[in-house]
Amino acid sequence: QIDYPEIAESIMPRHRFMSAYEQRIEPPDRRWQYLLMAAEPYETIAFKVPSREIDKAEGKFWTHWNRETKQFFLQFHFKMEKPPAPPNLPPGPPTVKRPPPPPLMNGMPPRPPLPDSMPPPPPGGMTLPPMPPTGPVPPPPVPPQLPPAPGVPPPAPLPPMMRPPLPTEGPGAIPPPPPTN
Repeated sequence: QIDYPEIAESIMPRHRFMSAYEQRIEPPDRRWQYLLMAAEPYETIAFKVPSREIDKAEGKFWTHWNRETKQFFLQFHFKMEKPPAPPNLPPGPPTVKRPPPPPLMNGMPPRPPLPDSMPPPPPGGMTLPPMPPTGPVPPPPVPPQLPPAPGVPPPAPLPPMMRPPLPTEGPGAIPPPPPTN
């Protein structure tokens, strides 16, 4: 979208694609092309875009000039590059053919096939195994503490603002007064 607030009533913006070899501003580079937009009394605007074929199919390439707002709209897409043809490789080992999916049951589509590494789901009507009883969760095991190396002082306690709250400092406890300097 480009605004042309000073454009004359009889002028309509124009556009065109220009190859890198037509322009004289930069050294030519075949990897790029330029999208030019022009409208009197304005300077020409150029956008440097990849040098790929433009898809001019309906809905993919369009322009619109709004005379009331004096705005020019342009949309374009690049054509999709065709993937390279696969090289002629010798046929691989035979693969296991899966049977076709069963017809719709109860109006529900069949499940997609599962990877071979996963067990099949339980048949319909069977319940899942019971969940283990919930109760107090035991605390995780504390890793063994190594004594400090010779010549290394033991770790110092954390300042109050950096350590976790103590059991006596729970939600209902009164916080200690701030230190005075």
